[in-house]
Amino acid sequence: MKLKKIIGILLAAILCMPFLAGCGKIDPTNISKEEYEQIYIGMNKDKVDKIVGGGGEQFKEDELKSGTPVYVYKYKGERKGSATLSFIIVNTGGFSGYFKLIEKTEDNLK
Repeated sequence: MKLKKIIGILLAAILCMPFLAGCGKIDPTNISKEEYEQIYIGMNKDKVDKIVGGGGEQFKEDELKSGTPVYVYKYKGERKGSATLSFIIVNTGGFSGYFKLIEKTEDNLK
């Protein structure tokens, strides 16, 4: 009887493994707390994306009082939480320019 119980528990554990495999998984293309702390106001978006290892998802377009467009990106946390980064386009002359970070917030990054 004891052997049947042990075999039942082992079988149940083996059957549950595929469902637990994704738990606690870290996605390196998302942002960690350490990466968030390396990002500073004034940094360009290419540099931010290089630090993070991937780009965030633009979820909002806003405007400063001056009428300057603001592009807001959300970066999912590697383990938990998220970071919201707001950029403006800085014109460097002609058709060229870059996204410059003007605000950053994080929500429960680990």
